[in-house]
Amino acid sequence: MLKTLEKPLWRLTLFLLVLGFVFCSCSPASASAVTHQVVSGENLSILAQRYNTTVAELVSANGIANPSLIYPGQILSIPSGAAPGSAPLSSRQGRIYGPGELDLFARLVHSEASGEPYLGQVAVAATILNRVESPSYPNTIAGVIYQVVGRHYQYSPVLDGRINLPANQTAYQAVRDALEGWDPSNGALGFYNPRKTANQWVRRQQVTTVIGNHVFFR
Repeated sequence: MLKTLEKPLWRLTLFLLVLGFVFCSCSPASASAVTHQVVSGENLSILAQRYNTTVAELVSANGIANPSLIYPGQILSIPSGAAPGSAPLSSRQGRIYGPGELDLFARLVHSEASGEPYLGQVAVAATILNRVESPSYPNTIAGVIYQVVGRHYQYSPVLDGRINLPANQTAYQAVRDALEGWDPSNGALGFYNPRKTANQWVRRQQVTTVIGNHVFFR
């Protein structure tokens, strides 16, 4: 009697497992799910801009009670249809950067902007890529970072050795965001802190935006 009951029960269990597998494999929501791990300095406004969505949609998708309170390491679901870098700069496409270049890139961002808002760190990264893509500058990340003009390095961390300090995860994330096409600098080719430089040449350049302590220019 027990064996007679076990046979149809085994078949029913197998059928339900197969049905569940097919449903999960075919579910559009599962296939298109996008998540984001929050890093220090980010807020919902920045993420809404980053993923071309709205703060309200992020709040709704994640059941956030207080939009002002998100924390580093938190995993957020991105609303369906939103995607990072939906309007990347065309010159970003087709370029491949190796681990060594990305590490150097992140170290530059870290040494130049670790104390700046996350938006400003992405903007600093974007200016490096904008120089790589400009005919007026070297066409590699290392070439831009180590460029010497009139016996002067273009970036002070190269001169004082801070470029050799390891980058944190936030700097790597800022590099990735910039590589995906996010450019908060509005096409800037450089930046400076007006409290730390008396250089008159940079002060005469066209300002594209100001983020934190940095003035961005082209």
